[in-house]
Amino acid sequence: MIPISLAFPTVATLLTLLAFMPRTTSARRLQFNGTATEGIYFYSFYAAKYNQDTYLDTIPGGSFEMQWREASKNVVGGVGWELGTTDRRIEFGITQFDVHEGQNQTVAIYGWMRDDDHVHSGVVEYYVVEDFRNWNARSAGAIPKGSREVDGGWYDYYEAYRVNSPQAFSPENINFTQYWAVRQQPRQSGIVDMRKHFDNWEDFELFPKPTHFYQILAVEGYNAQGFAQGYARVA
Repeated sequence: MIPISLAFPTVATLLTLLAFMPRTTSARRLQFNGTATEGIYFYSFYAAKYNQDTYLDTIPGGSFEMQWREASKNVVGGVGWELGTTDRRIEFGITQFDVHEGQNQTVAIYGWMRDDDHVHSGVVEYYVVEDFRNWNARSAGAIPKGSREVDGGWYDYYEAYRVNSPQAFSPENINFTQYWAVRQQPRQSGIVDMRKHFDNWEDFELFPKPTHFYQILAVEGYNAQGFAQGYARVA
């Protein structure tokens, strides 16, 4: 199993870099790293190493197609919204997910938030993990907080801490907190009610923050190869 320091925080590292890159407003293929906007949808993609067979294609209406290879090391990409919220109900679907069961692959709703008073105040990175291969938060060292039923399935809730790590609000490395919800019965489509997850986190004294950044459906591969098609939209 990959420790947190090698798995999702790598997602944070990659998507943090994307936050400060130029954006395009037309449909396109993203390779190596980049972001794009199409209407209300925000796309992001990063590969730790360039490979011509690793890319994300934006598709109008909040869909994407993504391919990745082991040569690219860590790859993460997806679609969502440039500004997150605690109240969004997200309908998502992974319509094709061709991966190797023994490799590290993850599907999650992923985002950032912080306090209002300072760019580095109360920063939180959060994940609602809907599907995964060869990985789970418990084995990665997060602190279990409890379990709750949401949207017809049970989720395990966790808290974790990152020290001197990249984050989404500025280029500096800082200390921050992670909130996790990991579905016990993995799925590749459905509705994620973020209000319920934020309420559950709050019950576990993991409180929401007032200032949000992006909130996306993210697919990640770590030292892996695969192909995925997916979409996200407001339910």
